[in-house]
Amino acid sequence: MSSRQERQPTILVVDDEPGQRQLLCDFVTSLGMRALEASSAEEGLETLRQQDVDMLLLDVRLPGMSGIDALRPIRELNSSITILLITAYAEVKQAVEAMKRGANDYLVKPIDLDELAAVIQDALGTESCPANAVSGSHSSGSESLALPGDIVCVSPAMCKLMETVRIVAPSDAPILITGESGVGKEVVARLLHHWSPRRSGPLVTANCAGLPETLVESELFGHLKGAFTGANAARLGYFRSADTGTLFLDEIGDLPLHLQPKLLRALESGEVAPIGSDQPVTVDIRLIAATNRDVQVQVQQGTFREDLYFRIGVVELWVPPLRDRREDIVPLAKQFASQFAGGPIRLSPQAMQAIL
Repeated sequence: MSSRQERQPTILVVDDEPGQRQLLCDFVTSLGMRALEASSAEEGLETLRQQDVDMLLLDVRLPGMSGIDALRPIRELNSSITILLITAYAEVKQAVEAMKRGANDYLVKPIDLDELAAVIQDALGTESCPANAVSGSHSSGSESLALPGDIVCVSPAMCKLMETVRIVAPSDAPILITGESGVGKEVVARLLHHWSPRRSGPLVTANCAGLPETLVESELFGHLKGAFTGANAARLGYFRSADTGTLFLDEIGDLPLHLQPKLLRALESGEVAPIGSDQPVTVDIRLIAATNRDVQVQVQQGTFREDLYFRIGVVELWVPPLRDRREDIVPLAKQFASQFAGGPIRLSPQAMQAIL
């Protein structure tokens, strides 16, 4: 095989979920490396026979041969390749055991892209950084990737978040946005949609905390006329309304436990069954969810399904509170003042000092 120094480092992503696979490939490319992809361990092994590969991002759960079972034949083909397992929290013990069988390291879902970048750079000896940083230049004709004027991005923390949003937006992978109330999770969701290939489709927002528990199922999945008392007209529901676009489920941590299996089935199958109908309807959506709760704690407490958590949180984006991005305070104050004044307005030095 050719020397790594003589060519662009190559990383093979093996994952059966198209959205997650695309996201990881996009991220690898953003680090200045070549990305290859495979949807199964068998396809990945065939790629290794034909291509020079330096590193493997390997999901544990795959159809057919599992990621764990693939370790031995991978090592037989390439004894020096770096293997990074992608695993769910519940499989950590299994992943640790797999390291004895040939894996070099593992990452737990939801994937921390900063951690992934560090592992890749350490393994391949590179000093790469994500391309197209917010503060960098963009090619002409990329107006859809311009930062909207209503988003303030001055602090390093916020610019770093925007950089990550830019990388993950093009994929169809589900995204979980976390952070305290009022930090701007919905703004991030809108930006993900705006920078995605689905931007010409609808962005439908549903606040799970604001829906009466008796109506949540109908609001999400729709119903037929006469399906229940008071159903005087048919309703599409949020899923079907978001078809070809993005569905943003805000405060998903408040979704009733008994409805979580139906949401999981809809995400896995791409179909919803309106109340009163036994005929599933195909929907094409990208899911973005948000919560101010610690979902991992909810999983441990039994109030949120673990399998749903891993389904919605392929990547988790944490929105920092304003106290951690003080550089944004004055620009935000000026923006809000101008907005409420109906035009440009100047803040006095005393006013700026007071808000700081």
